[in-house]
Amino acid sequence: MPVISPASCPDPSFGSDVAHECTSKKFGMSCWAYCKTGSGAAKKYVCYMGGSGSTLDLFAATSNISCTGGGGRLLRDSGRQLVASCTSASATTAGLDVAGGGYSFATCVDLADGSACIVTCADGYNMSEATPPTWTCSSAALSGVKPTCVPVPCTYNLPSGVGVSHNCSGVGTGSSCIAGCGEGYALASGTTSESFACNWDGNFNGSAPSCVALPCATLHLSAYYQSDCANITTGSSCYVSCGNGYELSGNITQQTCEANGTFSGARPSCMPNLCTSGVPDDADLNTSSGCSGLRTGESCNVVCANGYTGNSASFSCAASGFVNGTKPTCTALNCSVPQDLAAGGRTVDTCSGLSYGEQCLVGCAFGYQLTANASAAQWTCDVNASASGEVALTGSMPQCEVIPCLYGLPAGDDFSSNCSTAGFGQSCLMSCATGYQGTATWLSCGEGQLFSGQAPSCSTRLCPHRTFPAGIQDTCGSTEFQGSCWTSCAAGYRSEGVASAEWTCNASDMALEAYGIALIGSNPSCQPTPCSFGLPQGRGYSHNCSGAATGQACTVSCSLGYNGTEVKQLVCDADEALKGVLPGCVATATLALLVVHGKMSLTVSNAAEFIVDLAAKAGVAQSLASAAQVDVSQ
Repeated sequence: MPVISPASCPDPSFGSDVAHECTSKKFGMSCWAYCKTGSGAAKKYVCYMGGSGSTLDLFAATSNISCTGGGGRLLRDSGRQLVASCTSASATTAGLDVAGGGYSFATCVDLADGSACIVTCADGYNMSEATPPTWTCSSAALSGVKPTCVPVPCTYNLPSGVGVSHNCSGVGTGSSCIAGCGEGYALASGTTSESFACNWDGNFNGSAPSCVALPCATLHLSAYYQSDCANITTGSSCYVSCGNGYELSGNITQQTCEANGTFSGARPSCMPNLCTSGVPDDADLNTSSGCSGLRTGESCNVVCANGYTGNSASFSCAASGFVNGTKPTCTALNCSVPQDLAAGGRTVDTCSGLSYGEQCLVGCAFGYQLTANASAAQWTCDVNASASGEVALTGSMPQCEVIPCLYGLPAGDDFSSNCSTAGFGQSCLMSCATGYQGTATWLSCGEGQLFSGQAPSCSTRLCPHRTFPAGIQDTCGSTEFQGSCWTSCAAGYRSEGVASAEWTCNASDMALEAYGIALIGSNPSCQPTPCSFGLPQGRGYSHNCSGAATGQACTVSCSLGYNGTEVKQLVCDADEALKGVLPGCVATATLALLVVHGKMSLTVSNAAEFIVDLAAKAGVAQSLASAAQVDVSQ
């Protein structure tokens, strides 16, 4: 790679009244010119090609410098100086030659005392201000405002070369950068990365490193393709075409080894060839497993056909167009006899151990017979429609019925059984009938339609005791099944109608009756007899015992005029007498008269004695009536 450097502009020829810093400026650089005496603004000049593009020269950025007048202060010394002038040492003291500052102060060197100069930015720097600041020299010291100088990025002689990478973009004057090897490349043996410096003229100085291309990773292709892409390095290319057994549709394609170590590029369009030979078609194999129509590289799984068992095998379509593979060994499945087929009195002796495709005959077993219009059925060991990959016996069920037993069943009213439908090989239960008790026995129906077994020993059962209403007495304590007993009115009760009633022990469908039997009948109508004996006697008692009947109770307390707080209870017994203890009542007064509307009543201390003494009652009544002037007859 040749080194590129910018050309230089010729030095300018300004008038004697103009000072400048435009000597040896190169293409693209700028400088300033200013008036030494008189007045006029400093002007910027740029080194570039003229309007026709054929002349390299300094051109004013805006307008050419123009100095007018005279006699003013000199910007530079033009005569003899009596005071020391400013030198490069003065510039150093003022900080204008600091490293990396980028200042241009040539007009300020050898400057007479009291004169002025301009400070601009050196070549390779751009000044941010519109015009350069003016500095003055006083007693060999420079003073003024420094311009803002920004390094200009270098644009020439950037590091280059195969695989070279760098960080030099945007690096400005006075700075440096590193050039090394980019992705996909490595430094050559014995070499290192190189440093590049950005010079004031826009050129980088430095030597590019030596980079070696790295190989790409192996290009992995399917069987569809073949290539020449082994050992290909970064930036190199190779080609991919169709593999053996595949047909190209279109063109082969190019692959490029990229910097990241992988290949880029499309694959060609390759169609696999159709296999036309070797497709397995044996009867014990499933030929619908996708082996027809295979193309190169495709495979299918060959399994045993329905009704057979065995391992599966993989077949593949080779580039030769032949389907290759080893056929599996398949064995016919055996059918098991379903439980419901062997039930119902059917015989399946010829159906055990059948293999797929074989048949057997199903009829009726010993002790059974075909029903009317029925016949034996043929069954086949076939594919099970409800369970994939399995086999099962299929066919119609012959209708068989058990031959019933007709002879040898024990007879008698004391027996009960469920043997009426018992057939050959079946058992039934013989038990005691309702109203009888004993242990049930089993009977078996055997050959010749004959029952075998012992009848139970049954005895008559007693009726469960029944609770009768109050006032009823009975003789039913030990009444046997189909026997009878009587009920009548108990002592203390009288009959209204029949004096007694008959009850019979018979079968009953009432759910709560034990053993299915109960006393059945109706009771006589019995009413309690009122007590006529034992009523409380004497005037000291008050009671409600009149009319109390058998089983009923009444209360007795002390009458008015008698002391006693106890209340006693009497009960009417079956002998028509009230039973109980009377309260103790003591009289509190001997006589009291009560007049009500002209009539008189008498209260005595001992009513019982007074009542039985009729003469006393008559005499007292007459005496009282006379005293009270009332008529006793009223």
